[in-house]
Amino acid sequence: QGLLRSEREHLAAVRALGRRSAWAAAVEVLESLKRSQVEPGESCYSAAIRACSRGGEPVPAMRLFGAMQKPSASSFGAAISACGSTGHWQKALDLLSGMRAAGHKPDLIAYNSAISACQKGGKSRWALWLMEALRVDGLAPDVVSYSAAISACEEGRRWGQALQFLSEMGRAGVAPNVVTYSASISACEKGRQWERAMALLGDMRGQGVSPNVFSYSAAMSACEKGQQWQLALALWSEMRTVGLTPNRISYSAVISACGANGHWPQVLGLLDEMWRQTTSPDIRNYTSALSSFEKSKEWEMAVCLLSEMRLRRQQPDLICSSIVKRARHAARLGRKSRGKRLQ
Repeated sequence: QGLLRSEREHLAAVRALGRRSAWAAAVEVLESLKRSQVEPGESCYSAAIRACSRGGEPVPAMRLFGAMQKPSASSFGAAISACGSTGHWQKALDLLSGMRAAGHKPDLIAYNSAISACQKGGKSRWALWLMEALRVDGLAPDVVSYSAAISACEEGRRWGQALQFLSEMGRAGVAPNVVTYSASISACEKGRQWERAMALLGDMRGQGVSPNVFSYSAAMSACEKGQQWQLALALWSEMRTVGLTPNRISYSAVISACGANGHWPQVLGLLDEMWRQTTSPDIRNYTSALSSFEKSKEWEMAVCLLSEMRLRRQQPDLICSSIVKRARHAARLGRKSRGKRLQ
């Protein structure tokens, strides 16, 4: 930093650090310029705010924005982007309003960031309102806008609206990407629409968009919730065949599918695989496993699994405890029955 002499050199350094998401170093370069009694220009502030945005740090971004005497449209956009990546929806909306009050018309990037902030903040209604507002401003939604809005529909359990957006994209000539499709499938999953989820997975392939682990996981979960166990297992097999690494959602779906069919050896293998891959099983996974033992009348296995849960510091919930209570009772009856036969 001692070698940086002019504001132009400081700006170049801030931009370079921002591209590497080195937000703290970028802010320090800007502060060093202020310590040399030179007030950073708008471009330098905007670059530092963007660096904070890329680093997922809205607090220093807002501090820098607040230090500006007359923020430009670019500075407003950078600040809204910082909110977008972290779900600070209220601040994003305030900045969007402040941008207009300052005489700057929000561009599509600013709107997209605000929609994303509302989506991540769980405010689906505001996200959908912004989709209408950007059109009123004469802007056309792009794939980023639609993807964020569909993701908001997913969070708000508005699967019908998600499918409307997807249809609208086709009419507008905007090609859906893997994020758009995955969010749409997830919206159908949350709406318990397994047939639509599977149809979207087929459409996705038909459009030349390769499903990723999130696409498969959402479709598997939709099938599991719709009690389509065989379909969920088929998707699991397909996902592994194409070389995708399962996530917690896909593991949960396939464990539930196996559990519902009483395939307890596979359930045990999957739980073990999760531990080996550091995707530790959660209470839902253990509940599915215990259910599979109950269906297969493997009472002793259920009791052993409860012991393992406690060893792994996983606190059983009421459902788990009820299954194990029934298992212990059945195991005692089984031992008594065997004892009588031996006599």
